[in-house]
Amino acid sequence: MVSSKKHELTQKEKKMMKSRFLWMLVFSMVAVCVVSLVSKEAVAKPEYFTQNCASCHTNDTQTCDGCHAHGVWQDSVRRTKNLTATTDLDRYQPGQTVTVTFSGGYREGWIRAILYNHNGTEIDRVTGPTGQGDDGSGSSAQQFPVLLSAPAPSQPGLYTWSVSWFGSPYDTNNQTTYPHMEEEVFTNEFEVYQQQGNGLTVIYLKDPANLSTVNAPPTFTWVVDGGASNRYAVDLSLSATFSPMWSTHNSAGEVITQTTWTMPASVWNMAPAGGKVYWRVRGADTSKQPLAIVYSGTRSFNKQ
Repeated sequence: MVSSKKHELTQKEKKMMKSRFLWMLVFSMVAVCVVSLVSKEAVAKPEYFTQNCASCHTNDTQTCDGCHAHGVWQDSVRRTKNLTATTDLDRYQPGQTVTVTFSGGYREGWIRAILYNHNGTEIDRVTGPTGQGDDGSGSSAQQFPVLLSAPAPSQPGLYTWSVSWFGSPYDTNNQTTYPHMEEEVFTNEFEVYQQQGNGLTVIYLKDPANLSTVNAPPTFTWVVDGGASNRYAVDLSLSATFSPMWSTHNSAGEVITQTTWTMPASVWNMAPAGGKVYWRVRGADTSKQPLAIVYSGTRSFNKQ
């Protein structure tokens, strides 16, 4: 009886060991496949540039973002395009410089980019001196994010421009390298307005960007449309209603004459880490009587 019982237990153990071995084998095979796929995707292929691009780009450094597979998508899955184009302001006077930040890609290397106005006319481009690539410079000015700029339209109104990534079409489902192609993305809408007289009528907030995350006392900047003798106050609050609030004028008795102000560390420390801080600017042209107070819009940032 005892001997038979021991034999039965041994058989069960063998079955369990065999089952465990099979599962370990399956898991190992899956792991190897996953690692293999990831490795193939993660490793850059400089030989691709050498074999397919160097004959034309004889004076350019190697690039990954210069081809569609790496310069347009968010990641190696290649389901979400990662191109964005954002103007530095929302409002401009006619002829004022509009600067567009063009971001994208998930690798590295130089790119070529073209800025188009609302009529589809090219108004700026980022490329090397010869127009082929970076001409061996390795300049960061040709790597994401890049800056393009042009004068604002002469007529008041609402406008949307666009930026195109320009490069090799090579991708997962396209093994060709030429002719090159464009991938276009639109900027945010911006306004061109005509200055009314010489007084202060508009205050537009510039920095910090709305809803940004800030990890040190920021420098606030804003843009105005006129005024001969402007004075400003920066209002800060943890509430969107600015009740209660801290103000450079009301709380500190400070008079700001420039369109910039840096927050002191003592004020920075008042805001809790992880909290949202709302800010706005009040201004008045003291050369005009009666005195008219002009309010900006409201922005917020998250204190890290």
